[in-house]
Amino acid sequence: TPEDCERCWVKLFNGLSKIIRSITRQIIDIDKLKTKITDYVINDIKCYNCWFINKAIVPEWITKPVQYWEELKALSSYMYNYQMPSYNRLQDFFKEVVWLEISQTSLCNFNKTWYNNLEYFENLLKSNLVKQGLLHADETWSRVDWKNNWIHVNSNENFTFLYPHKSRWRKAIEEMWILNNFKWNCITDWLSSYVAYEFFHYLCNVHHLRELTWVIENEKKEWSKQYLSFLMKYKKLKDVLVLNWKKTFDKNTLDEIHIKHNEILSKWKLEYTKKLKKKKWKRWKIKKDKWLNLLERLEKKESSVLWFIYDFRIPFDNNLAERDLRMIKTRTKISGCFRSEDWTKWFCRFRTYISTMKKQDIDIYPAIQSIFKWQLLIPEF
Repeated sequence: TPEDCERCWVKLFNGLSKIIRSITRQIIDIDKLKTKITDYVINDIKCYNCWFINKAIVPEWITKPVQYWEELKALSSYMYNYQMPSYNRLQDFFKEVVWLEISQTSLCNFNKTWYNNLEYFENLLKSNLVKQGLLHADETWSRVDWKNNWIHVNSNENFTFLYPHKSRWRKAIEEMWILNNFKWNCITDWLSSYVAYEFFHYLCNVHHLRELTWVIENEKKEWSKQYLSFLMKYKKLKDVLVLNWKKTFDKNTLDEIHIKHNEILSKWKLEYTKKLKKKKWKRWKIKKDKWLNLLERLEKKESSVLWFIYDFRIPFDNNLAERDLRMIKTRTKISGCFRSEDWTKWFCRFRTYISTMKKQDIDIYPAIQSIFKWQLLIPEF
C-alpha cells in the first residue's frame, strides 16, 4: 500500500484519502518435508529403602527400540501403490526429500501391514457385490515370478474387486466366491467359464466391433460392414435418448432393430450354406472360420448382444472392467513382473480399496492413513 502521493507528496493515511481498488495476489508453496523423531526415555528406578526395582509403564504401541510410525507408512504405501514408482526410486525420494534412508525390506513390510488390516473390508465388499444389480467381469494375464498368472476383476460404478489366481477358468471364479453366488446382470466377454453360471449374461460389443473389423480387413465380407454400422447406429441413438432421460426405445423401433438384425444375419447364413455344399463330400467335421463362430454367437445370443438397446441400464461395452485392470498393466510395465504370489495379493487388495474409495469420491490419502491408524474408512455399501 503506498504511503505518500507520487504527485504532490501528501500523506495518504490522513483520514481523507480512500482505497478505490484492492487486488489480492497469492503465492502457493510447500515447506520441505522433514523427518520427525520422538524419543521415549523409559527409566527403571531402584527404591533406596527396599531396593525394589520399579519399572516404567511403556505405551502399548512401543514394541521395538526403533520403529516407523503411521504417517511414514501411509506416505510410503500411497507413493508405491498409487503413484507406482519402483522401490529404488521410492528410496531415493525418502533420502533426497525427507532425509531418511529406509530399506526395501521395511517398505515391503508396510505393504504386509495394510494387507492384513484390509481383510475386514474385503469380506464386506464380496458380500455386497453379490447383491448388486449389475456387475462387469473380466481378466488379464500378468507375470508372477516370471510365470503366467491371471488377475480377475468384478466391478461396477461404485465398487471394484481384484483377485489374482494361477487359473483363468472356473477354479478362480469359485475361489472369488462372487459370480458363483450372483443372480443378476453381468457383462462379460465370450469366455466359456462365465456361461456355466446362472446370472443374466450380456456380451461386450466392443469385442464384437474388433472381430467385425478383422473380418472386414481380412475376409473382405460386405455384410460385416453392415453389421458394424448397425451396432454403431443404435448405440449413438441410445446415447441421445439417455441424455433426454429415456429408458428404452419405443416398440416400433425395437421391432425394426430385430428385423434388421435378422436380415444381416441371413446373409451370413447364405455364405455359410454355400461353404457347406462345397465341402459336403468330406466325412469329418468342417473346421469353422472365425467369422462363422462370430455368426453363431450373434445369432444364438441375440438378446445378450442387443440387450443394451432394450434396457438402457445395460452398457454397450465392458470398458469399466478393463479400466479397473489397467493399473495392473502399469505396475507390470514398471516392475517387469510381480515378485511373488503374496505380493500380487497385496497389490490387488490395496488397488481394490483405492479404486472403490475413488469411485465414491473419497480422498485417497486420508483413507490410506486410516488403514494404519486402525480407524479404517469404510465406503458406503
